[in-house]
Amino acid sequence: NEPYNLVSLLIGVNNEYRGRSVSGFIPELEVLLERAIGFANYDSNRVFVVSIPDYGYTPFGQSNQPQISARLAAYNQAIDSICASYGISYIYITDISEDGLNQPNLVAGDGLHPSGTQYSLWVERIYPAVKEKLRL
Repeated sequence: NEPYNLVSLLIGVNNEYRGRSVSGFIPELEVLLERAIGFANYDSNRVFVVSIPDYGYTPFGQSNQPQISARLAAYNQAIDSICASYGISYIYITDISEDGLNQPNLVAGDGLHPSGTQYSLWVERIYPAVKEKLRL
């Protein structure tokens, strides 16, 4: 019930995985962004969105990597554009996930999800952007 100091979103990968269109995802994203802004006491400076990591660079997705990467790039482009229109920070971490096949420690034991090591690298990228915006 109380406003949050900081709200983050990382959404879209399940839509892409299920073969849903980017155009159908955009209205859903906008609803979630509006809710996130509300949770942040209507201060869009306290909301940020993280790009979708690319699971094409995991053992699970490598056989379809070009198709997965192309679809995720379209989703990430849409997310970036919508975030810009709302004045919300968009933090790109996808390139970190693209090292998953070359650096297996970036992928969890299930062969699909990001590992703790990869999440740590995301935080190293996210924290300075959030710190700067919030002047922490």
